[in-house]
Amino acid sequence: MDMLRVQDAFPAAVIANLDLTMLDNWFSNEGMKLLIIPFEDKARDLDLCQEIGRKILTAIEEITAALKATITPPIPSNGITKLKQMPITYMAYHLTKAEHDTMLSQHVWSLEAITF
Repeated sequence: MDMLRVQDAFPAAVIANLDLTMLDNWFSNEGMKLLIIPFEDKARDLDLCQEIGRKILTAIEEITAALKATITPPIPSNGITKLKQMPITYMAYHLTKAEHDTMLSQHVWSLEAITF
């Protein structure tokens, strides 16, 4: 019998290496918030952050019919230079409670353009 894989990342792994000013700004935004991690081969490529962010925002709008949702792509903290250290967590905000709950109703969302 195969054993289930145990998640052994530390609790703050999803926000590790993110710029702290960006996190402060995100926490101060209105509405419900979500951290989103894309299953994208090139998620750590800073040149593709805006494109991936647009795909995530489009998906949120299609799934929830959100009108005010906003996405912040990951901004690495100072000193992060290696590709493996680049953060991949996107931040969604300005969500209503219903939109937030809809997004959380699934652990993974898979659309033609992106999976997260």
